[in-house]
Amino acid sequence: MPTTAKWRYGSGVSVQAEFERQYADRRVVICTCGELFIAVWTDAPTIVQMDAFEQHGRAYEQALGRGVLLSNLAVSGTPKFDDSVRRKAAELTADPGLFALARAHTILMDGFKGTAVRAFVQTFLLLGRPPHPTKVFSSVPAAAPWMCTQLSRSPLTWTADAIVEAHAQARRSAEAYVGD
Repeated sequence: MPTTAKWRYGSGVSVQAEFERQYADRRVVICTCGELFIAVWTDAPTIVQMDAFEQHGRAYEQALGRGVLLSNLAVSGTPKFDDSVRRKAAELTADPGLFALARAHTILMDGFKGTAVRAFVQTFLLLGRPPHPTKVFSSVPAAAPWMCTQLSRSPLTWTADAIVEAHAQARRSAEAYVGD
């Protein structure tokens, strides 16, 4: 069920947008808020999640009537990616009509798992050659200023704090779903 989220920080700058969980399964929870399309990955995707990711991304951009910023958030799981997932990731990365504002990939996993996820992301970025601004980060607070810049064309006034809070809400939504 959609909820309206409103955040106020510092000098009275606020963002008001509906926050909604669009899709959820045991590997990914997809949430939207204004021009943010946040995918919280709790395990490596199969082709089922990749197809759902694409379907919901296209539908959301079409419903919104403008490009959105994709924020992939890798939080946990076993980094095992089969060939169909690798091909699909490269195909979606190359698609200029999908996530047309920008794409951020934030990997919150450490050690071998984090390294494996970073290698997967770097591979599909290399093969897909993204047509829109794309960056890889290690934390949401580090990614938020860049996302703010990319969202500057948005009709909403985004702050780094609002972006961090939207991601925290998406993570809570994922934790609640996985916990069910």
